[in-house]
Amino acid sequence: MKDCCINEDLIDKKRICTKEYDPVIGCDNKEYSNKCVALSNGVTFWKRKSDGKWYLDKMNKCHKCISTSGVGIDEYGSWVNENNPCDTGMCDESGEFIPIVIDCAENFGENCDGKWEKVDGECCKKCVPNNRIIDYLFIVIMFFFTFRTLKKIKLF
Repeated sequence: MKDCCINEDLIDKKRICTKEYDPVIGCDNKEYSNKCVALSNGVTFWKRKSDGKWYLDKMNKCHKCISTSGVGIDEYGSWVNENNPCDTGMCDESGEFIPIVIDCAENFGENCDGKWEKVDGECCKKCVPNNRIIDYLFIVIMFFFTFRTLKKIKLF
């Protein structure tokens, strides 16, 4: 086996697969019509397009689990993706990755008098309040120019 994605020992172009269309994206970033076709090409883990979940073939000897973002995990237990703090969970001994759902305020309806903005290194967005002084000045200026324009055309 040259790498953890394609196991050349599993490549079997004569493998009989159904014509069922249940597309998967292989770890090689190629789309296959179903998991059987992917497996016959030696693909050892893939993501179903229908649910976006990653699946690991039992013949994959490199990884214990695959995270929700498609990262191979080599040890059982708790895990956090260093590049994405939202991608965290536990790799259990059955080979299933159990994601930890992080409750972010913007997802459960917390009121934000402003807008939710992404912060580098943080999983959840932060509420950035509106600048009311600038909003107020904008309204005053718009009113002034509108009033001036109406005066010029003698509506006031």
